[in-house]
Amino acid sequence: MGTLLRVLVDSILVGRRALAAQDLATSNKHFVSAQQVLVQLRSANWDSTEEVGQNLKDLFSWCEITLGKANISHDGEAIDGVALVLGNLRDGFEGVSQGGDSK
Repeated sequence: MGTLLRVLVDSILVGRRALAAQDLATSNKHFVSAQQVLVQLRSANWDSTEEVGQNLKDLFSWCEITLGKANISHDGEAIDGVALVLGNLRDGFEGVSQGGDSK
């Protein structure tokens, strides 16, 4: 999971840099790709408690919707917020998979 989240966050960050450079075609490509990954994550069957699984699905849904709206409006701050949330989640999963505490 940590690896998928790392790829997802990296795609959003590449898209964000492209947006800042006014390269809208590249930013759109990366944001749409990230949204597709979020759809897959939201649809996944989570091997956890029902509450944790539902919370993850809700989080991925929020990220997908926010990223889609931000892509259309070119809202860099909203994109930064999605990247921050997913980056924190990625760090948590990577910390657990390494058997230690997250940052």
